[in-house]
Amino acid sequence: AAKAARSLRYAAEAVGVAPGIVDVVHHMQRLVVHARRLFVQAPVLPGPARFSVVVPTTEETQLRLNVECSPGLREVQADIVSVRGARDPADALAQARAHCHTDWVLLCHQDVYFPTGFGEQLNAVLAAIPAEERARSLIGFIGMGVDRQSHQPVPAGHVIDRLNCAAHPASDAVLSIDELALVVARDSLHRVDAELGWHLWATGLCLAAIEQHRVFPRIVRLPLFHNSRTGSTLPPAFYDAAEVLLRKFPAFAPIHTLCGTLDASFVAHHRKAAA
Repeated sequence: AAKAARSLRYAAEAVGVAPGIVDVVHHMQRLVVHARRLFVQAPVLPGPARFSVVVPTTEETQLRLNVECSPGLREVQADIVSVRGARDPADALAQARAHCHTDWVLLCHQDVYFPTGFGEQLNAVLAAIPAEERARSLIGFIGMGVDRQSHQPVPAGHVIDRLNCAAHPASDAVLSIDELALVVARDSLHRVDAELGWHLWATGLCLAAIEQHRVFPRIVRLPLFHNSRTGSTLPPAFYDAAEVLLRKFPAFAPIHTLCGTLDASFVAHHRKAAA
């Protein structure tokens, strides 16, 4: 068994699976599946798609197995624009803009899978937004919102992330969006901060939307899978981005995200642990 585990670990890591992930799955003794039809009553609007899909791409296989084979995009004939060699998300959007011919852009990771129903449900969400509000709209699928009654930060949205299901209410008062997927208008007034690199840039969009444009982003509940191969530890670049956010948005500190509550002590603790 030990020899088989080592071979499996070696094979998985050779194709890019993060260290530790194989052991988590290999040592499971049981897996409980709780199936629920959560989105049966959701409003739908058939295609064509009201959105174009933009994917910063570094691994062709992940793109093929996830975004490009997603039935939720195929059902509305959504155009997929794959951007290779982008410096950051802002650069990816800039490169893709000329190839997007819809009013909306869905910017997503290459490891996101959109199941049946996603496209028609997102079409319905976008169709309900008045044209005069389009440029100000910022829509995510999983992140942190503010509970209107308690005024406390709470998780919002829905995603099945590998073996875990995050199922939370939608929110119309959002502080942080996970970068796995979000929607902006093609003529959006929101601008991705290139200084944040590939981490926490969607949270930066949220905080700038509130502070500069006086508009709250939204998180909606749609069917979504995140088939990430990354491990449970965050890279140093995440903490670099956290420091940028804390410097640019001191009034929001501590900043609540799904990856932790960001403040100076959070960054210092994790930097020390990684040293």
